[in-house]
Amino acid sequence: MRRFRCDAADCPRRTFAEQIEGLTFRYGLRSQPQETALEAIGRLLAGRAGARLARVLHCPVGPNTLLRRVRALPADPPDRSPRVLGVNE
Repeated sequence: MRRFRCDAADCPRRTFAEQIEGLTFRYGLRSQPQETALEAIGRLLAGRAGARLARVLHCPVGPNTLLRRVRALPADPPDRSPRVLGVNE
């Protein structure tokens, strides 16, 4: 990732960071693959066990962070019954 500097005196921002599609996102503290891994860890282990695994994987987060990530995930769509049922003899 590259950093760019603005030489204009009236520019409110002095540095700009390049965004790489699929890897980084604005104001993110972690990369996109790392966020995906933390979501999977949170979904499977949650809490303290997930935090211990994340620490082993060199991605230290607290148990509350993992729980917050799980709560932020979209809910599963409700199961719908089929409208048409075919029967074979």
